[in-house]
Amino acid sequence: MVTSVPKPVWLAAVALVYTPLLTAPLYEWAIPGGWAAPPPMLHHAAAIVLHLACIWLAWGILERLLPSRPAMIAVLIFALHPAQVEPVTAPEGLAPLAASLTALAAWRLWLDGRLWWACAVGSLAGLVHPCAAGLAMVLAAYERGTGRRRESASPLGVMFALPAISLAFSAQFAFDYFAYQGVALLRALWVFMVPIGLAPVPDVRTGPLAASMAWGVIAVIALLSLRGAKRVQEGFWLLSALLFVLPEASFIAGQDLASGRRFYLPMLACAALAGLMLRNSHRVALALTGVLMLAITVSQVSLWRDETALWMESARLSPNELRPRLEVARRLAPAQSVELLEDTARLWPGRARIHADLALAYNRAGRRGEAVRTVEYALKQAPCEAQVRDAAKILGIEPPACEATGPAR
Repeated sequence: MVTSVPKPVWLAAVALVYTPLLTAPLYEWAIPGGWAAPPPMLHHAAAIVLHLACIWLAWGILERLLPSRPAMIAVLIFALHPAQVEPVTAPEGLAPLAASLTALAAWRLWLDGRLWWACAVGSLAGLVHPCAAGLAMVLAAYERGTGRRRESASPLGVMFALPAISLAFSAQFAFDYFAYQGVALLRALWVFMVPIGLAPVPDVRTGPLAASMAWGVIAVIALLSLRGAKRVQEGFWLLSALLFVLPEASFIAGQDLASGRRFYLPMLACAALAGLMLRNSHRVALALTGVLMLAITVSQVSLWRDETALWMESARLSPNELRPRLEVARRLAPAQSVELLEDTARLWPGRARIHADLALAYNRAGRRGEAVRTVEYALKQAPCEAQVRDAAKILGIEPPACEATGPAR
């Protein structure tokens, strides 16, 4: 039986799956404002170690809250789900993984009855990164089924308040971003069940009505899941997944609408839910599903080792997203880059950033005159946009004074 295998052996096997990532590049979103540790190999080694530590702590939590068979299924899903490759490979300076590890440590302390220690550690986790700010709400849902509501109220209040205050000062709320997050959350649940179409920048843009309906569906799911919250059954874990992702999805307007990096902790709750739902499944069916999932994970690991292939796959899966096209263009030969960016400019004629990148591509291709004309056109469109001004400086053109009369495009 798999449960008889010692934990260190399982962790060593998981480490072998992720070891090829040591040769992956250090992606640019892992650098700004983070704890990136160059060279890239050290950064990825630290990320893998953090993931293994998270698995170890999650294992202990799941063993306390679930029967042995569902707990083991949940641990394996959390450790090796294909969607976990992105947060392990390209965390934002390791901060999300570090915050997740700290949050899991706080959860363990809470289950041990050390409430104020858990409060201190959990508050720290929420301050390290918003991905852990939902821990207090998850523990509050857990306490609905216990007899210590009064005892837990003060620690939970502090654990909730400190990250909330930090979010209030650092949040960059954008209504359009928030609207699309409903679609992003539903997509994340779908990817958990059917791990195909994984991409760094998934295409989740849709009409306002569909975006509103997505949040309506999520609200209904949350209300229905409240029934099982008291008994730490399926409803509790589904609600926990939503609570874990809610703070960051609501108040942190990032570059990507549906970054897979924000679903690391929710993946644990979804894995526990899957463990409960699959507890009566036949071993052969579970084994075949596990082998298929492992094959997809290995494929994802291979894909994330090649930056050009990664963005080309993302552009193929998300043809309506701009960023994958720009990322691919930067890594192509000058002539190919010009061709791709000219086509992109025809699709998005009002985006100054595209013309700035096109100007740089013209310059690399030796077409200096066209580069200057293109960057000057971009400056007229968005004189205050940072990428446009940087492109002008690279071409030796001093950008005009920034006196934009409207939002930069």
